[in-house]
Amino acid sequence: ADTNSSVLSLLADGSDLYAGGFFTTIGGQNRRGIAKVAQSNGAVQSWNPSNPSTFPTVYAIAKAQDGGILTGGLFNRMGGAYRSNAAKLDPVTGLADPTWNPSFDGGVFAILTGYGGTPTRTPLRAVEENIAIGGDFEFAGSTEMPGFTAVSSVGVVPGEVFCSGFEDASSCRQLP
Repeated sequence: ADTNSSVLSLLADGSDLYAGGFFTTIGGQNRRGIAKVAQSNGAVQSWNPSNPSTFPTVYAIAKAQDGGILTGGLFNRMGGAYRSNAAKLDPVTGLADPTWNPSFDGGVFAILTGYGGTPTRTPLRAVEENIAIGGDFEFAGSTEMPGFTAVSSVGVVPGEVFCSGFEDASSCRQLP
């Protein structure tokens, strides 16, 4: 499917392909920043979580552990709800998960799920089971999280763990 501007992220999921970017149309259909198309023929699906009066840019798309579609970028509304730069969307309806809202104060450019275990010398279950998010932010909610954090897969505002780098678990610390 053709777009009128840049596609910045893709997620293949079964027979569907999710596209994120800086576009307002894809395959001749109005879709702002995010769309779902059929992998078999490129047909744009009815799934349309973006707000028609905003211009979101979606830089990252990943599949959550529970099957939801995680999106990151520069936006303030997604899936019919206020979401600040990150949202978890229902793969059928496109609606935002009402419990998952980490609320970043800057852009989200990377999302990683299922990134495995931490070194055995310092295992951190919160890192192993959560979602890694990177970007140009200083805060998630009211918690200082400059640039990289592990966010709960069930939507609790970050507070369990903060990692200052990807090197190993020694860069992570529990937060109060």
